[in-house]
Amino acid sequence: MENQPHETEIPKIANGLHSIAIHLLRGLQDVDARSGLSRARLSALSVIVFAGPLRVSRLARIEGVKPPTMTLLIRGLEEEGLARRESDPTDARASLVSATAEGQRVLRESRARRLEAIEEKLNSLSAPERSTVARAASILARVYVPRGLPPLPGDSTSPAILSTRKSPSQPEGFREKPHEGSTQ
Repeated sequence: MENQPHETEIPKIANGLHSIAIHLLRGLQDVDARSGLSRARLSALSVIVFAGPLRVSRLARIEGVKPPTMTLLIRGLEEEGLARRESDPTDARASLVSATAEGQRVLRESRARRLEAIEEKLNSLSAPERSTVARAASILARVYVPRGLPPLPGDSTSPAILSTRKSPSQPEGFREKPHEGSTQ
């Protein structure tokens, strides 16, 4: 396997990917700010739009925060008319969070702005470089996109991270499964 990186090159590759990820996200901060939401609220709204409705506890786990923190984020999204909580039909003690039509619109527009900014950078690459980036993105998506999340709309064959620009909506028939011991 002559194209395989030597074991000692793995840390160098990891360091490069780490640096690129930070620069990519920092480069999108100004674009994200145009949504009018904090990064935490925008991230939570994205999960709610693409994987919701789901319980507060599940959303907190996905976002890597404690449930009380997520409850505050959701309260802010509710106050802005971007999300709503409803009783979980499978467990009266729990509630499910879903995006409102306005929440879907805000997320769709924010995502479109992000994609436009990324496309602008990709347009500066040659066709072979774009092919290499697409292949790398597909491989990284296989490794990093959480299992159990549905593919993004219009993206039935490739990893969720590579979907085309479509309006966010709930995939047909998708329903977040209740999680044992969860009451939110």
